[in-house]
Amino acid sequence: PFYDAGDGINFRDYIYAYGFRYAGGGGIRQSDGQYFFVENGPGTDRLARLVSGRNYGFNGSDESMYTFASYNWVPATAPVDIAFVEAGVYNNSGFPAQYANRAYVTQSGATWASGPGTDLEKVVTEFTLASDGTRVGGPRPIAIYNGFGKSSASAMAVGPDGIYFCDLYTEAAFDNPTARGSSIIKL
Repeated sequence: PFYDAGDGINFRDYIYAYGFRYAGGGGIRQSDGQYFFVENGPGTDRLARLVSGRNYGFNGSDESMYTFASYNWVPATAPVDIAFVEAGVYNNSGFPAQYANRAYVTQSGATWASGPGTDLEKVVTEFTLASDGTRVGGPRPIAIYNGFGKSSASAMAVGPDGIYFCDLYTEAAFDNPTARGSSIIKL
């Protein structure tokens, strides 16, 4: 939105939107072409719709994480990724028709922490979002980690037979955060 052929190519030509702290995953809802993202803040996280040229206002404060937010997690729960179940993508991924256009967000919770956490950490959460970014439904937790290990919900994708996400750490290694053994889980 800031491209100007008259001043040559410069950094502003590559900016789509700005004012983020730490935007994580995002995804396009193909049914209406809207892009939604999740973002980690200092003590408040947000889910929002991306709009060309928009300043999302992050100024270092938790209060600024409310700017243009569809939803805020307070306290922060580290949302990582988002995916949409849609009729036009894998025929709703095998879900019933009423689940079309719902968003699913992975939340990792505290990094390298044992147990299930609190305040809906380590969870996959469902949202219903309008085209303008307004939250219509949710958050509704649909998968909650209840083990004793370090696993955390991370990457997410839809497939022809469900929603897939991976955990960030293995369940077996309590002393090594780089140990192999993460899993891919299907809902």
